[in-house]
Amino acid sequence: LVWTKCDKGSGSETYPAVSLGLNEESWWSFDTAHVGLGQVMLPMSTPAVLAEGGVYLMYYMGGTHEETFVSSYLDDPTAVPDDATIKGMNLRVGVAMSQDGLTWGRVEGDDPTGAIMSPYDRSDPNMKWMSAEAGYRDDDNSLLQLDEELYVGWPEVVVHHIGEGASNVMSVNSFANTVKGGGGGSTKPPAFY
Repeated sequence: LVWTKCDKGSGSETYPAVSLGLNEESWWSFDTAHVGLGQVMLPMSTPAVLAEGGVYLMYYMGGTHEETFVSSYLDDPTAVPDDATIKGMNLRVGVAMSQDGLTWGRVEGDDPTGAIMSPYDRSDPNMKWMSAEAGYRDDDNSLLQLDEELYVGWPEVVVHHIGEGASNVMSVNSFANTVKGGGGGSTKPPAFY
């Protein structure tokens, strides 16, 4: 197997050899500061990887110019000044579609930023339905207690076969928000949605 870089890229992007760049059209979007590839699913090429309608699906992550406190990401928050901030770390997941694998179009998700998945935040009114107080339950029907997250990124999708049917399962890496009482400042194992 030999890989070669395609220098063509998409004609709709600002920079050469780029297929999906920064979202320069929507200032409010989740992918205005940087984007990173998660996974590309091929159109119906094998039984294990399926995409609807013969199009490629690209799951990617993006960050904005929103600032978050550096101390939120450290085991020892006193290791940096209290006011130290970083831009672009509040990652969200998005999806783009392509018919040729070169030119990509973003698919706007339900999140107000256009993402299909965002870090869980109890104070976000769009996420109230996901709380244990709202009756959100896990697969075993127990009430689900979610930690607040600083980011979700690096999406991977697999086809999950259950009985006669199949569905897609997405795995992401997330990081608990220690400032809001999350998981102690350590990375959590991949979350499945």
